[in-house]
Amino acid sequence: MAVGARVEMQSDGMQIVILTSNRDSTATIPQATANMGYKTQVHKEDGCYKITIG
Repeated sequence: MAVGARVEMQSDGMQIVILTSNRDSTATIPQATANMGYKTQVHKEDGCYKITIG
């Protein structure tokens, strides 16, 4: 993803949502996206984890 796309995603309120059952990803994905300047939220849903980036 280009830097311009990152600015567009953040300014337009766009989000990436990941649904996963892999508990390890609830730590690794937020850490990686924070390093790229994105805010991330993790919520436990019915039988999975919901990771929201943006």
